[in-house]
Amino acid sequence: MTKLFTMLDSFQDYLISGNEDKILPSIVEDHISAPNHLKIYYNAYRLRLLDILQMDFPKTLTLMGDEHFEVAFHQYLKQYPSTHFSVRYFGQNFMVFLQNTAPYDKHTAIAEMAQFEWSLMDTLDAADAPTASLESLSQLAPEQWANLMLTFQPSLKVIVCEWNTPALWKMIDAEDEPTPPAKNSKPVAWVLWRHELRSLFQSLTPDQTLLFDCFQTGLNFSEVMEHLSSHMAEDEIPTFALQNMQLWIQSGMVSECKVL
Repeated sequence: MTKLFTMLDSFQDYLISGNEDKILPSIVEDHISAPNHLKIYYNAYRLRLLDILQMDFPKTLTLMGDEHFEVAFHQYLKQYPSTHFSVRYFGQNFMVFLQNTAPYDKHTAIAEMAQFEWSLMDTLDAADAPTASLESLSQLAPEQWANLMLTFQPSLKVIVCEWNTPALWKMIDAEDEPTPPAKNSKPVAWVLWRHELRSLFQSLTPDQTLLFDCFQTGLNFSEVMEHLSSHMAEDEIPTFALQNMQLWIQSGMVSECKVL
C-alpha cells in the first residue's frame, strides 16, 4: 500500500510540475514510450483545467480573447496549482493573479470582471435561508419598529466596481458585441445575491450603501435612523429607509426581519 501511495504522489507531482523522474520508472512501455504515455495525462490534465477556467470566467474570456486567456491560464496554473479535490475552487485566485501579474495588471477592468464572475458563482453555492416577506413588516406594532433588525441572505455580498463591469457582463451574456470597458466617474457599489435559483445584482447609491452597511453590521432601526441623520435630511430618512427595506425584501435579499 505504501508503494501505491508513493506512486500516486509521484504521479500527482508530475501532473503539477512536469517532473517525470520519480514516476517514469513505474510506467510500463508498449507501442507508446513511457514519456509519451505520461504526456497524454499531462496534457489532458491541463486541457481539463483550462476548460474549467473558461467555464467559470466566460465573460473574462471574451474580454481577453482565447489566445491571451490560454497564456494567462498556464501562468496561473504555475502560480496557483489546483490543491482542492474539487475543481470548483481552482479559479478562486484568478482575480488576484490578474491584479498582480504582468501584463494583466495594467488592465484592471479584466481583473474586475473576473471578480464579478467569481462573486456571482459564490452566490449560487451559498447556504440556503428563509426569505422574509413584507407581511413581517406590516405585522409590527409601532413600538417594535425601534428594535427591528434585518438579516440578509447568506448569498448576499457587496463588491465595488471602478468600471462598467455589470453592463459589460450583460452585453456579453446577451451575445451583443461588447464595447470597450469604461471607467466610472466614481466607484459604484453593487449587491449580488441569489433568489429562486438565480444570481441577481443591482447597483447601490452611496445612501443605499450606507443604509445597507448599517443593517449588515447589526444596528436596529432606531440606530440606523440616528446614523443616517448625519448624512441626510431627517424628514427624508424614514421614507428612504422604508422604501429600500421593502425593495430588498421583495427582491429576496432579506432572510429575516426580527425584533430584539
